[in-house]
Amino acid sequence: MRRRPIPLVIVLAALLVGSALVSSIARPVNPFFEVAGTNAESTALYCAGLTDAKGAAFGHVAFENTSDARRTLALRVSSDAKTSWTGSIVLAAHTRTLLTPSTLVKGQNYGVAAEISGTGVVGEVVTTDRRAELPCVDEGQQSWYATGFDTRVGSSATLNILNPTATPAVFSVSIYSSAGFSAPAPFQGLSVAPHGEVTVNLGDQIVNTTNVGVRVKVLRGALAVTGVEDSNGTTSLVAGSPAPTPTSWFSSVTTVNGATAQVRLANPHNTTTSVTVKVSLAHFAVTPQTVQLAPFSTGIVTITPNPAIAPDAYATLKVSASQGVVADLAVGDGSYQQLSAPPTPVRTFTVEDFNGRGFDATRVTNISDQPATLSVAWVRLATTSGGPISGATVKTTLAPGATISLSSLFTAAPAWNVGKIVVSTRRPVLVAGLTLPTRPAGSLVVAPLNGR
Repeated sequence: MRRRPIPLVIVLAALLVGSALVSSIARPVNPFFEVAGTNAESTALYCAGLTDAKGAAFGHVAFENTSDARRTLALRVSSDAKTSWTGSIVLAAHTRTLLTPSTLVKGQNYGVAAEISGTGVVGEVVTTDRRAELPCVDEGQQSWYATGFDTRVGSSATLNILNPTATPAVFSVSIYSSAGFSAPAPFQGLSVAPHGEVTVNLGDQIVNTTNVGVRVKVLRGALAVTGVEDSNGTTSLVAGSPAPTPTSWFSSVTTVNGATAQVRLANPHNTTTSVTVKVSLAHFAVTPQTVQLAPFSTGIVTITPNPAIAPDAYATLKVSASQGVVADLAVGDGSYQQLSAPPTPVRTFTVEDFNGRGFDATRVTNISDQPATLSVAWVRLATTSGGPISGATVKTTLAPGATISLSSLFTAAPAWNVGKIVVSTRRPVLVAGLTLPTRPAGSLVVAPLNGR
């Protein structure tokens, strides 16, 4: 049974984030990066998607040490101008620092790699306009899928690709659209230098098209890929998925008046695929929405506005397909769209405010067919390097397929400038849905940090 909500503990002072630019505190090194360090001696983070001030995703990377010991980060910043910078920083326990790539190297698009002396360091890509953010990844991939990109007038879609290895990488890009499959010749057999960064502008070959699906197939090496879309001035940082999947979940999908919400789909198979979207609302029953996807094509299931779906705040969506598909969520207010990938089910995750705006929705869904007992801890961030002070903690049982608002577990609204919420359970059955404060509600979605 769910316990009664308990108050948040108010901290004594605000968090010292150590937000000086890394360029002013780093010392030069010559780090050697591998694809994914996973042992206690060394871990790695790869952060792609940032641009210079003229691009869609101007911003910084926030590195935070969540461990009880100091960590050294060996850093490399690479750009599409084939320039790079290397340096290192030391992060005291439970402190944070910011790195702004555009101040360190020339170029228009950037990738950042960090080799870390131990575990517990997380990274978040944050745009300066505070409307988009995305966690860094801890490994390169051989395959990457996303859909929903728009190359019509007023929009642009780019793949920002970082090679985190010391050897050259080769990849090809395939396209799915309402017209079917294509493999433009200029997108085949592209190379990325060791530790290099390149971009692929989808609009160069796929002109004036909506709902563009993409597959990046790595022929040699492993790559960190982020999709970057500019939709009439609103930036999306798209994490993508390593493979098509027959089931995916979205925990916080707006249905309010004035908002738009769509599940954008791509079928990478040579046979027709049936897709059903189950919509769960707190106060209304909704008939499942269905669509048939032709081979190698894309499709859309509209959630908002939809006369079959009542405007009732946030919905939870379960996307089920007869075979693996690519599903991304597109939300907005009718003048723009913002894309986000379905979250990967995890055992633990952290809700932390890296952009200073707080959150409108902080929801979590149990995707399993068994109850899940959640430990939800409000952790006050450190005011010194002595470590965080745990505040209120509550345990609650979440029924199969059920969704709960994390903020509702506490009697006072979370003070995001001084704390974070850490959620954990025993099995990887949790997907979170976070939205930033907007009007209409739910038109900007961000991803939580996975547990480390």
